[in-house]
Amino acid sequence: MTIKEVFAKAADILERDGWCQGRYVDRFGRRCMAGAILSAGTGYAGGDWTSKERKFADEFGWDLDWARWNDTKGRTQDEVIAKLRELAA
Repeated sequence: MTIKEVFAKAADILERDGWCQGRYVDRFGRRCMAGAILSAGTGYAGGDWTSKERKFADEFGWDLDWARWNDTKGRTQDEVIAKLRELAA
């Protein structure tokens, strides 16, 4: 899967499952931007990272700025999805 495909799939995940702030995956299955990217790349469903998630993060050049940007007060699901679509283009 290419990086652009990961971003597009992450946007699809947020549209399907919902969006949250403050955690990768909440108890309702909603994901933050970073959680959706991780899910798109590895199938991550929450909890502790396995070696598969760590390998993906290393290869993908994991950026914690995504989590900080996602968690900015006033950020919306629509903004996050739009950013992922922009990155996928």
